[in-house]
Amino acid sequence: MTYDGLFIQPVDTGFPNYSSVSDSGFTDSYFISSEAINDLNSNKYSLKNGVFFFINVSEEDDCYRAEYDDLDLWATGKNRQDVLVKIKKEIVLLYKELEEIGEDKLGPIPLNWWKILKDSIIKHEET
Repeated sequence: MTYDGLFIQPVDTGFPNYSSVSDSGFTDSYFISSEAINDLNSNKYSLKNGVFFFINVSEEDDCYRAEYDDLDLWATGKNRQDVLVKIKKEIVLLYKELEEIGEDKLGPIPLNWWKILKDSIIKHEET
């Protein structure tokens, strides 16, 4: 699939289709895909132009799970759209928490998260 710059589109993760994943013995009950997001559903925070976060999405037993491994974040929801909204909120919450703590007080792993977020997100000042 291609990304046209306007919409979030699924990105092929290497398995041709669900049946090949199931036939491989990898899973019996869920499908994994990757979503490229380029917004955070926020007026105060946005991703810099040209920045995309690739979110892994899986479905199991009527529940969707989204994960962003680079930041060790995850969210669950009732459908694909719901879970993507929730993972975006988690990204913004992590940004706020790390900003509040301060770069000089972060340990090595949270400092790495902060560097990713600081390089990727624009915080818009309220007017």
